[in-house]
Amino acid sequence: METVIIQSLKKVGDKGPMKICCILCDQYFTPDKKQVKQIRKHPHRIILCPECHERIADRVRKRKRQQPLNRHPEG
Repeated sequence: METVIIQSLKKVGDKGPMKICCILCDQYFTPDKKQVKQIRKHPHRIILCPECHERIADRVRKRKRQQPLNRHPEG
């Protein structure tokens, strides 16, 4: 598992804005308040930029729609 690259725009320990680097596209973005809280609490989690997150979510939704629901396999 890869770590999140966090670059604070102010002094270390300051609660100011931060920039995060997406691990898929290497694009820097500013996370929303909920993501900032998650990053401070769990700094080793993987965070994606909103564009990559939406792209992956669309692919997952499409795959889920195409799969048949076989919850109880026979046998």
